[in-house]
Amino acid sequence: MLITAGDVQPDYIRDKLCAFVASEDVTFDLNLGAGVTGQRKPVVVVSPRDEQQASDVLRLSSEQHWHTLPLGGGTHMGAAGVPDTVDVALSTRHINRIIDYSPADMVVTAGAGVLLSDLQEELSKHQQMLPIDPVCQAQSTIGGSVAVGAGGPMQSHYGAIRDMTVGMRVVYPDGRMIKAGSKVVKNVAGYDMTKLFVGSYGTLAFLSEISFKLRPLPLYQTLLVASGSLEAGAEYLRRIVHSSLVPSRVEALSGPYTFIPAGNEEWHFAVDCHEDRLASEYQVNALNVMARDLGMVCVTYTAGATDEFWMQYHDYLRPSTLVVRYSVPPVNIMMVSQQIRVKMQALSAVSELSVSGPRGVGRLFAKDFSPDTELEVVQVIRQVVQEYEGVAVVERGSLELRSAIDEFGTERQDFRLMYGIKQTIDPQGIMSRGRLRGIEQWGKANLKS
Repeated sequence: MLITAGDVQPDYIRDKLCAFVASEDVTFDLNLGAGVTGQRKPVVVVSPRDEQQASDVLRLSSEQHWHTLPLGGGTHMGAAGVPDTVDVALSTRHINRIIDYSPADMVVTAGAGVLLSDLQEELSKHQQMLPIDPVCQAQSTIGGSVAVGAGGPMQSHYGAIRDMTVGMRVVYPDGRMIKAGSKVVKNVAGYDMTKLFVGSYGTLAFLSEISFKLRPLPLYQTLLVASGSLEAGAEYLRRIVHSSLVPSRVEALSGPYTFIPAGNEEWHFAVDCHEDRLASEYQVNALNVMARDLGMVCVTYTAGATDEFWMQYHDYLRPSTLVVRYSVPPVNIMMVSQQIRVKMQALSAVSELSVSGPRGVGRLFAKDFSPDTELEVVQVIRQVVQEYEGVAVVERGSLELRSAIDEFGTERQDFRLMYGIKQTIDPQGIMSRGRLRGIEQWGKANLKS
């Protein structure tokens, strides 16, 4: 008996799923559906105990055409577009253990439901870390972080999360279990399928386990915060990029960051160095001389004070209800960010900017905006970045905002490729249907059979 999505009753789904999963692992959640899609119908949340159960659930969902949404800690549900009605949420709650960890090889493999904070705590026991520091909630999982391509200030030096993901196991919508990449760092055989799923927002497959390459914890940290005008800051960034210095974070901050001294200045450049003590202090001294030569106000933090600064940074931005990530060529990032800053002031939209200059990536953080103001802010940012062939995506926003826009804001040359991949892996479109609505609509309009 086939009951298509939209007509299907939650009780019917639950009864079917209990053939594969214990009844206590299948529940109803009314709030999840209301928060993710605005629907009134409860979502059936199923929490498989292993990859085989996840495969059984997806195979049944595919056969029954149930719209299915991968679910981790639920902290990234406000990213990208609004999915269509969700019938089944496939949770990683029980897929939450570290599967293999070799400190000597600096590689770890963990279930997608492992909390990012728990993984970092375990790695720190061996003086190692996964060098990503996104602004996220405590319950954020590694699966969710990979699915949305989460990033933070550390990406200036260490790279994005896709650069650290060396392998994974996933379950396709039809139930096939696929291994991509490897548990070793050096793996060059064939096409690297792993990167395909990083930043896919749960639209291609269910991530069950992920392997990361790691880095050692810094022996010592020193941080310099240099504050000044746009002109001084842009020149400061240019000099850093073209110098022999190797800072671990280069984050330009603008807005009412109450924990930063010299708060009246336009921009604050937080630059820290992960080295041994001698090398770290040498680099910060050089950065200090460089900044003072440009008339910037400098404050130096050492050892534990550096960790405290970044903890305050995360605590300050974590309550944000609107987060917009924009990217442009690095040479234009400060000019673009200043334009956004000025336009936000004109809108009386109090917000904070956090810009990873060397990567050409910036984020706007704000809270308690009305949906209309959120929409206006996103439209303004997209107008600015499109002049520089950039893109702006919503990493966190209200249901009303994400219902009114598509995820990229403009047609891109890679839409054909992305739509083709989606059709190949998920031809029935059951996985997170509608979350990348712009690509789906483009495909229907341009590739009609």
